[in-house]
Amino acid sequence: MSMDKLKVGLSCHFTDRTPAEVFGSCQEAGISAMELSPLYNSNGIEYAKDVFSSLDLMEIKKLSIKTGVELWSYHLPFCDEEINPAILQATIRRQTIELDKMIIEKVANIGVKVVVIHGSGEPIEAEKRADSLKYATESIYEINEKAKEYGVVLAVENL
Repeated sequence: MSMDKLKVGLSCHFTDRTPAEVFGSCQEAGISAMELSPLYNSNGIEYAKDVFSSLDLMEIKKLSIKTGVELWSYHLPFCDEEINPAILQATIRRQTIELDKMIIEKVANIGVKVVVIHGSGEPIEAEKRADSLKYATESIYEINEKAKEYGVVLAVENL
């Protein structure tokens, strides 16, 4: 593939600037694709839910169309102890799965085609690694079923 056909993209979180400012800057810089990656990691599941619900997804979609900056991907929230598809605690795993599935549904509706997920937290103690791998596999499978339902690719970030 020649260089003139490659897209230039970056990850954005809208913390310091409004979505309109971010999309405008991307358009001016010739950036053609964006990963939405709100800053909610390490602050727990309730914080992640609040951050996600504060995003005006319809405004983001309109800005994407207006500026020609494609909504390429969305990075799902992650927090080692509270948002983790491989964690041994079943309640936390279930909350993670349900949050991820809800986010996938909503971002698919604004045109996002790729969703990035952390498969686990690292490092994992040797005696917990087998169970963690099992739970990660089960969780990612279930989350991927929702992604497929909406035509979204679930991309597991290599940790």
